[in-house]
Formats: sequence, C-alpha cells, structure tokens
Amino acid sequence: MKEKEKRGRGCPKGLPKSGGRVAGTPNKTDEIKNKIRLFLNTNFEKAIETWEKIDCPKQKFDAYVSVMPYVYPKMRSIEVSDMREKTSIEEKLAQMTSLTGSTSNDAPEATAINL
Repeated sequence: MKEKEKRGRGCPKGLPKSGGRVAGTPNKTDEIKNKIRLFLNTNFEKAIETWEKIDCPKQKFDAYVSVMPYVYPKMRSIEVSDMREKTSIEEKLAQMTSLTGSTSNDAPEATAINL
C-alpha cells in the first residue's frame, strides 16, 4: 500500500485546493460599512438638525467626539525603545567583579557554553 505524502494540514501533495472563499468575494465588514455610510448620507441633514438642537455643551461635545472615529483614524501610541548601549555578559561580569573587588584568581574557572 502506498503511503500518502502529507503537507501542512494533512492533504496529499498535488491535491487541488478545496473549500474556502471564492476569489473576489467582498468582506462582510465592507458590506456593513457601506450600509452605515448609506444611512448616514441619507440622514445627514436630520443628524445636523438634531445636533444643533442640543443645548448642553458637554452633550454636544460628546456627540461630536463619538462621530470622529468614523472620519479621522485613531492615533496609535508611540513606543519608546531603550536607547542605552547594550553591554555584553562579559562586560557586566567585569563591572560586577570590579565592584566587589574580587579577582579572577578568587573565582572558579569559567567554561564556555555553546548553545
């Protein structure tokens, strides 16, 4: 009996792809975004009238801010990396031994480990 050659998820080699989405199928999120966009475009005048009727400045501001993510992308936080100079293990060991005042004769002989 011939053993099956397997790859990845267990399909025999040379077998055509089956299942999955058909090429060119739009994402579902695009469909939802288009529906929201259509709703907002058809009700834009009503939204402006409602916004202008708001008397409380805080409520008006909150309404304004709640709509902003649909127009302006949210800013990402910036990561600050450690800009200090990296020291090797040997340099750190030399610093530690100079602080304690020990010499190489006091410590047992070190052996190199290859990983």
